[in-house]
Parts: sequence; C-alpha cells; structure tokens
Amino acid sequence: MYGNPDDASRYWVEQSYSDCGLMAVATVVGMVTGDAPTEQDMIELAGNIPSQERPGPIYLPPQPGDDTTDNATAPEDQLRLLKHFGIGATVTNDDIAAAGGIPTGLDALQQYLGTDRKAIVAVNAETIWDQDGDHTEEDHAVVVAAIDSDQQVAYLSDSGTETGAGEQVPLDTFEAGWRASGHALLVTDEPA
Repeated sequence: MYGNPDDASRYWVEQSYSDCGLMAVATVVGMVTGDAPTEQDMIELAGNIPSQERPGPIYLPPQPGDDTTDNATAPEDQLRLLKHFGIGATVTNDDIAAAGGIPTGLDALQQYLGTDRKAIVAVNAETIWDQDGDHTEEDHAVVVAAIDSDQQVAYLSDSGTETGAGEQVPLDTFEAGWRASGHALLVTDEPA
C-alpha cells in the first residue's frame, strides 16, 4: 500500500460547480495542514489571483443559472494556489519528465505517496467513471490518496461524484484515465 486510503476522505467535498481543480487543491491543503478551505473560499481566492495559463484570474466564478463557463484550472495554477497556503509542490507530465523534470507515471506516483507526499492528477472523467463519451481528453482533477498494488486499486478523492470520498478505481482504469493527460501530476514537496 502506497499512501493512506482514508487520508483524503476527511477533506472530501462534492463540487457544486466546474471547479474540480479548486476542490483538489482544497483537499490537499486539508491533508497537509489539517484545515481545508471551503469551496467558496477557493472560488474567491482563485478569482483574485492571476492565471499563469490564460488572461484573467485562475477561476471565473459561474454566473447564476450559467453552467457553461469553462473553469478548468491548469496544474500550474493549482501550484500557485497551493503556494498561497505555504505548500510547495512541483508539476510534471510525460513531456516535462522526458526533458529532465521529475518523474511521473505509476511507479513514480507510488514512490511519492509512499513518502507521504500528496498528489493531484489530471484524468479523463468518463474513463474513471466508466461512462460513455470522449475518453481521449483530460477533463477532471482528482487527489490520489493511495495505491494498493496488491489489490490493483487506486483510492481517489474525487469531488466530481457523490461517491467520491475514498473512491476506488481499478488500477488499469485509473492508468487509462490518467494517460489521457500525459500523466499530468502535481506532487507536494517532501515533508520536512
């Protein structure tokens, strides 16, 4: 077992908007500090910090009755939010790792979790949730609490579903969903 399957569940909250990246950051903040910000706290914070990935703020709060706003939060912006809470982290993916950045992929993720580091990954939600649709694009962010290599299960904190606290996903399904993002990973620095 790499990580603690119950670690993230204490801080899990189902998202009310398209803000899975913000909710993943809130969960990691809770895991590291013992005090997770609320969804509204995260929306307000992200609405006041400039994005590194697009013009404007990290997150554009949805307007009442409008659920069409694309509020995706890039890993680099998730990193900025974690830094706001004093949490150091690094972003990687297959391309960054190949260019000399920190490793990604299942073996690396297991090692990070095994040393008490926290991880947010970008996945394809339709793959993770076993739903119809486009399975080729990353479209969701989740926290990986643990990987049980014996049982071949990934334990997730997934704000996108009402059963997302301690969500158990077969490891091959998790890997397929994660592969859609080029193994995009935000991992906290080693604990002091």
